[in-house]
Amino acid sequence: MQDFVFETYLGHEIRPRWVTDYLGLAPDDDSDGTGGVATPVPDPEPVPPTTAPDPEAEAYAARGWLDVFPLPAARKAPPPTGLTGRRAPWTDTERAALVFPSGCNYGMRTPAGLLAIDVDHYDGKTGAVTLADLEAKLGPLPSTWRVTSHGAANPSGQRWYRVPAVAEYESAAGKDIEVIHRNHRYSVLPPSVHPKGGRYAWISPDGAITEDVPLVTRIPELPAKWVDYLTSTRPPVPGSTPAGIVRATAELDRMHRDWLSDTPIDGTVNAKTKAFISYIPGAFDRGTSRYDTMVRLFWEAAKRNAEEFDGARVHQGMVAALEAIAQTYRERVGEDRRPGVVEGEIHRAMVGAFAKVAP
Repeated sequence: MQDFVFETYLGHEIRPRWVTDYLGLAPDDDSDGTGGVATPVPDPEPVPPTTAPDPEAEAYAARGWLDVFPLPAARKAPPPTGLTGRRAPWTDTERAALVFPSGCNYGMRTPAGLLAIDVDHYDGKTGAVTLADLEAKLGPLPSTWRVTSHGAANPSGQRWYRVPAVAEYESAAGKDIEVIHRNHRYSVLPPSVHPKGGRYAWISPDGAITEDVPLVTRIPELPAKWVDYLTSTRPPVPGSTPAGIVRATAELDRMHRDWLSDTPIDGTVNAKTKAFISYIPGAFDRGTSRYDTMVRLFWEAAKRNAEEFDGARVHQGMVAALEAIAQTYRERVGEDRRPGVVEGEIHRAMVGAFAKVAP
């Protein structure tokens, strides 16, 4: 097993979300709607709004990308109130009421039946390495359309795929890879301008920059193993979750209760795990989403446990780490959450992380 280098663990800002809409919660320390680090830019000059149809939004709608909305010029946030998140209505009435100022950026809530695998590979982030590891495990991803502000040569960007519309999906696939779907985050679309000055573009499946918006019906399907891997362990629409995930979730639910009540800590915490535990409070002090920090820490704990043990059991030392993550999260958000919500968040995040590495 490789040594764990704590100076670089989560060495970049954990990617925030615009609204922690999981279970309808309130915003949580988020500064950016699309997972990048917010960059201050001057306020744009006021532009008189127009009620005429916006050509870019119309072009997207004609190709099946319906839920497009305006964003401030050269910015990723804020989105129009009430049009993002799990409970956003998005009817024709809301669409018709939108006003797109001249020079605005374009955001989109993901259509049902689509998701994007959003890879960050820049400024010390190594999402492309994570993606290669996942493809070795799950099989190669089909070539598809990608949205990025980093150019065609950089592997960063949102890779779009069609998926079962009734399933719930995870918010992350691994280190520096987030999953964008209808209930998690929104996208910034071409021809928007990035706060740092680059322009978003579509990259075709053959790797070329294109001005053509792809038809939603031409987006390739996500392979079944990837759908299994990204399907959330949160309670799904009946019949939408693969049976293997359901079984793993039931077993992990039992294991979770054992970890927190019956498993003794017997002094077998090794030096690496002790160092990991000591790092946990600082990870929550980075000023990013506390919920996302908790999810990422559980994910890292699950990976470390699978490497040190056989994946079927939880290393004794890791029990202490899991408790430290959970307790720190309770302390940081307990006063900001409705009664009972915090324990549900902890449980689902822990089970979801270990489901990915369960045999």
